[in-house]
Amino acid sequence: MTTASATGETAPEKAGSARRIAAIDALRGVAIVGMVIYHFCWDLTFFDLADFDIGNGIGWIVFRTLVAGGFLFLVGASLVLAHRDGIRWQPFWRRFAILAIAALAITAVTYQAIPDAFIFFGILHAIAVFSLIGLAFLRLPWWLCGLAGLGTIAMQWAASPAFNWPPIVWLGLSDPPPVSNDFEPLFPWFGAVLLGMALAKTGFVDWLGWWRGTDPIGRALRWAGRYSLIIYLTHQIVLIGALYLFTLIIGGTDATSAYRDGFGPSCRSHCQAEDFSHVFCDAYCGCLADRIEAEDLWEAIAPEGLASSEQAIFNAMVQSCAAEAGTRD
Repeated sequence: MTTASATGETAPEKAGSARRIAAIDALRGVAIVGMVIYHFCWDLTFFDLADFDIGNGIGWIVFRTLVAGGFLFLVGASLVLAHRDGIRWQPFWRRFAILAIAALAITAVTYQAIPDAFIFFGILHAIAVFSLIGLAFLRLPWWLCGLAGLGTIAMQWAASPAFNWPPIVWLGLSDPPPVSNDFEPLFPWFGAVLLGMALAKTGFVDWLGWWRGTDPIGRALRWAGRYSLIIYLTHQIVLIGALYLFTLIIGGTDATSAYRDGFGPSCRSHCQAEDFSHVFCDAYCGCLADRIEAEDLWEAIAPEGLASSEQAIFNAMVQSCAAEAGTRD
């Protein structure tokens, strides 16, 4: 039996197949731990329990890049290890189908929850598509894969409004980039896959086979790596649920209180995603929160949305606050 992970194809445990390398599982485990930490900190900001500059802080940008890049680098290495003796079509398509279904589910859920910034080409979409494209590079020498990887990364600086046509924005060359809570386009992120393939082709990854990871930390990371897709799909449900209950305990007894607490960070995050300045977003969101409080609309907004009569009042608030914030920017 085999287990499909979120970042790479695992080797089947039968004669004639590639041997599983514990270090690859552990490195994938490190990446999924990093992703959980990043999302937990984002959730803390969303619920106004912390004030991390997740979207623009240089440290957070570097951390997120290393986590996403690590996942995709391991996709490339795993692709070579799994198919170096010939493409194993049945397990490949099984894994591809699992990833595609999971990616479509993420799109559907986020479209309902955050339609203005839903995930249409996030990490799972990228892993599925990049694995398919990566098959074309399996028989190329390591140095050619490496050059192609560096070239793919460099292509991100060729962004142009000419690539703003919606069906091709997943290439990553549109200017400005689309608004999404998770966007891992072909350029530059497929470059990480190609660099992972290049390293695996040199034999270095095989050399890592000496490490068995039998200590407690090693076993935990290997386990997380093997089940990274399941962890990826469920960790936000657990984190958001736990933090939601926590905000109810410390800040109120109903959904309205939790919504009010999370409004500021959520509003600023969406505002900055639209390329408005920090000054504008702080002023606009602060103004809007004050107006909602003054009109006593929190309870109407939080559970199920505004009635038509209340919507007109809210729209007027939005326009007024945008105009007021614009004078301070």
